[in-house]
Amino acid sequence: MKRTEPFNRGLTDEFVKELKGGSLLPILDAARSGHDGQSLDFQIRDNYINLYINGRSVLKLRGIPSGGSYYGSIDSKYLEGVPTIANAGSDGGDIQGMLVDDVFISWYCHNLPRICSNALAMPKEEGRVEQAIIAANRGDDTAVHFIDRQIQRSGDRSRLDLLGLLADGTPVLTELKQGLDSSIQDLTEQMGSYRQSLTVDNRLRSDIAESYSRVVKQKQALGFCDESVSGPLRDAEVLYLVVLYDYNPNSKLKGRFIEAALKSDVKIHLTELAKSHFKIEPMEQWVELWKK
Repeated sequence: MKRTEPFNRGLTDEFVKELKGGSLLPILDAARSGHDGQSLDFQIRDNYINLYINGRSVLKLRGIPSGGSYYGSIDSKYLEGVPTIANAGSDGGDIQGMLVDDVFISWYCHNLPRICSNALAMPKEEGRVEQAIIAANRGDDTAVHFIDRQIQRSGDRSRLDLLGLLADGTPVLTELKQGLDSSIQDLTEQMGSYRQSLTVDNRLRSDIAESYSRVVKQKQALGFCDESVSGPLRDAEVLYLVVLYDYNPNSKLKGRFIEAALKSDVKIHLTELAKSHFKIEPMEQWVELWKK
């Protein structure tokens, strides 16, 4: 049997401290300010953070285990027209890596608008919609608070688009499909793979639940998660939600998906979003795709 590493999300206490009020605060402020009025998508990984714009990572900032140092990585495609920094080196492939110091922080914050413009010139539609959904579903009137995107266990092929929480902490495993994506008809199998990968007895695996309890608290401390959000309920059965964005109603793909879902033992909910609308409807309006 294939062995997978324990799932881990979260930062060290020192990393959080540096972001909140230490040497890394300017980077956090830059993420909040974002680009052209759009905040960057801030996600916590395994002792590193990613800053995204429309699904493109414009900074990976990771803690170095020894010495309390930090290392920044940026795809060189996004650095066109950006002045070279003295301590830049290769971080594998086309990724430029730099030790984070005062010079790097000043350079990054000053050049972030150009880095973001370069990233936006390489559209990534699903990432754009995911980020828009995360941003739109915040506040007290929100049905689902999304706390992470692109969730994948080590050694597993399944990668969930969005992890959300209801107000009571019930986890919502969410898959996004757009337009006439042919994989819409295969969604039942895909949702089943998430159940197998991320849950035990239809509840979040303990390492995943523990990780996201930590992530919620750290995001709240850093101002990237509503204070009203509670960490995932460990005893709650997860919900499975499919979001169809800008779907063509003349297509037969949704009908094939629904037909398969009604035969499945995975209880899947369905909701749809019109183009340029990103707010998830209340759960009472979701369509239940299982036989009663």
